[in-house]
Amino acid sequence: MEAIGRVNAVIQELAVVYFNENIAIFEANAVFDRFRVFDRHGHGTASSFGVRGCVVYRIGDAYFESERLFVKFFSSSSAADVTQQEQQQDANLYLSVEMHFHRKVVPLFEQMRGIRHLVPQFYVGRTESTATYDAGAIVFENVNQFRNFGYSRFLDRQLVLLALRKIAEFHAYSFWARQSNRPFGPSVSHRIHTEHMDVVADTLRRSLQPLAKAGEYAGWVPRLQNLIDNLEFRIGQQLKQRDDNEGYVLCHRNYSQVNILFHFDEQKKEATDLRIVNWQWMGFASLGVDLVIVLFVETHPQTLREHWKELLNEYQAALYATFKDPSVPPYERIRAEIKASVPIALYMLALRANHLHLQTSSPAALEMSSLLWNDTLITDMFKELIRRDLI
Repeated sequence: MEAIGRVNAVIQELAVVYFNENIAIFEANAVFDRFRVFDRHGHGTASSFGVRGCVVYRIGDAYFESERLFVKFFSSSSAADVTQQEQQQDANLYLSVEMHFHRKVVPLFEQMRGIRHLVPQFYVGRTESTATYDAGAIVFENVNQFRNFGYSRFLDRQLVLLALRKIAEFHAYSFWARQSNRPFGPSVSHRIHTEHMDVVADTLRRSLQPLAKAGEYAGWVPRLQNLIDNLEFRIGQQLKQRDDNEGYVLCHRNYSQVNILFHFDEQKKEATDLRIVNWQWMGFASLGVDLVIVLFVETHPQTLREHWKELLNEYQAALYATFKDPSVPPYERIRAEIKASVPIALYMLALRANHLHLQTSSPAALEMSSLLWNDTLITDMFKELIRRDLI
C-alpha cells in the first residue's frame, strides 16, 4: 500500500505537467483521481523501479480509466550492495541518461526514418527529487499488447532473429548521425559493480574444470583462465571511448530479454514486433556489447550451434538495409566486435548462475533460474565459443 501511495503522489504531480503541455492523456475537463497499479495478473502491486497500471480520472460525477501509462521510478532504494551515496549517484545517472535518450536521441533519430517503432512513446518526466520519490520518474506509453518473458526462458531462433534485426536498426542510426556530423548522445561511463567480480570469477573457473578433462578443449583452458583473471579490465576496454568508428555505436548496453517486449500475432503464432525499454545504461560502445548479450546470454548454445551464421547474417543484412552505406561494417568486422565483447557475456552468465540478476527471493524464481543458468550451461557456452574461435 505504501508503494501504491507513492505512485498516486507522483502521478498527481505529473498530471499537472500533462495539462500544461497539452498532452492528450486525459480527456478534456478530466480531473485526476488516482493511479491504479496492476501486475501481470491485474492485482495491485508496485515496485520502486517500474510499475504498470491505469489512470483513474473523473469528468463531473463519472469515473473513467485510461490504461495508457507506464511509470518508471528512479529510486536509490532500487540499488543494492553499494553505499547510500553510490546508490543516489547511480539513480541520478540512470535518470539523466534515460531522459537524454527520450528527449534528444529519439527525436534526432526520428528525423532519419523513424525510431518510434522501436521504443514506447515518452510522455513526460521529472528529474528532481521530491518528497515522494528521491531521484525522479518518467512516464511512458503503456504498451500492454507487448510482453516479455522476464528471465523465464531462452529466446528461440525466431525471437533471436527479430531481436537482432531491431537492434541492427538502432545501431544503424549511429552511422547516419556520425556521417551527418550530428551529436546524439552523452559520453556515459558507468561504474562497474566490482563487488560481484570475485563470485563471477569463481563461477567461471569452476565451469572450466570439465574442459580441463576433455581432450579437445583442454588446450584452451590456459587462455580462458587468462581471460577470467583479466575480466574486469577486458570489460572496461569494450565500454570505453574509442578512436575508430567502424564498430563503435550508441548501444543499449543491457539488451537482455527483460528489456525487450515482444508483440505476438495470435493468428501467425509468432512474434512480429518488439519494443526496447530501459535505456538507462545507454552509451557508446562496441556494437558487440549488445550482440553478445542476445547471442550468448539469452540464447541456448544449441541454437547458436545450429544457426550461428544465419543469426550474424540477419544482423548484418538489417544493418545495411537500414543505412545503405559502405561505412556499415562487413560480416568479419561484426564477428571481431563480438569476439572482443565476449567477456561481458561471460560476466552476465556468471551473475545469472548465481541468481544475482534476480530482484526477488521467490523459491519459484530461484528454481527456474537454476534450471536455465548454471555451471553446466557456462561450460557448454565455453565449448561453443571455442568452436567459433571467439576466445
